[in-house]
Amino acid sequence: MAELPIARGAASTEKQNRIRNAVSTTESLAGIAEVARAQDVDALTALPADPQISGRIYTLPGGINHDTIATFIDRQLAERERGPRDTGN
Repeated sequence: MAELPIARGAASTEKQNRIRNAVSTTESLAGIAEVARAQDVDALTALPADPQISGRIYTLPGGINHDTIATFIDRQLAERERGPRDTGN
């Protein structure tokens, strides 16, 4: 495992599995957040186009535009559909 930043601590395998399960099965957070879908591309392109916002989100693609965000959402949905990956824990 790569070294964690100083502000983060390692979680037990049990806690990691609980978090993965919660993230992978969550569809909505009490009406304030939901899984991004294709119809969300335009709305999700505008906000991270600002490098001060997207620069800190390491999972976002470089070059924020409609196509990169659409591809990003498609990839995230496909990963969600496949289920958790083997992390070697």
